[in-house]
Amino acid sequence: MEIITLKSRIDDFAGIHPELFKIMDYFKQFPFITKETIRDNLENFFINVGGREYITTGGSTGIPTGFYLDKIAFANELASKAHQYYRIGWKEGDRQRVLRGLSIKSKNHMLSYPKYNELGCSSYFLSPEFMRIYYEKALQYSPDWIRCYTSTGYIFARFIKDNRLTFPRLKGILCAFKNLYDFQKDLLHETLECLVFSHYGHYEMAALTGFCELEDTYHVQYPATLIAT
Repeated sequence: MEIITLKSRIDDFAGIHPELFKIMDYFKQFPFITKETIRDNLENFFINVGGREYITTGGSTGIPTGFYLDKIAFANELASKAHQYYRIGWKEGDRQRVLRGLSIKSKNHMLSYPKYNELGCSSYFLSPEFMRIYYEKALQYSPDWIRCYTSTGYIFARFIKDNRLTFPRLKGILCAFKNLYDFQKDLLHETLECLVFSHYGHYEMAALTGFCELEDTYHVQYPATLIAT
């Protein structure tokens, strides 16, 4: 079989003989696939299967990158999170107060989700006025857990400390989406006096990490796969 010459364009690689991959020098000739390449040629990188959904990254390093995931990927991620939480004492049906980037249009920017036993509070409104409202409502709700972005959990804990307030005993606080630094963890421990758990994932759902139940080191899981060619 004739082996084609490697070229700079990705679509020229179709038909490359498997024997090429036994020679490491050939790998050096492959061009990098950038986010821009995928973003501008999306349909060439994904297969069209039923039930796929278009989502984007958060765009923290520039323009958001779009891609497709199937429903199984979302279900796998939820199951993986539940597994991580279960290891530290979380149970389905525990009362949760959620302080994250929720678009809630109610007057107080809070919304109850009885199906999930959750009280949602939008992190888009973190002025002292709304922090006081969130705090007083949380006292009434008496959650078992607080789920939050690491940064918003820290802001809430700072509000409690600066105003010399107390908070009902929690099973733990579940931080996500950002690094949990020692100064943040220390303040959360000091003000909320509970377990501080951190997990991190990403929209691509290629991996999910969460603290060990015995020490502050991460376990890595692979909850989902992309629908890619």
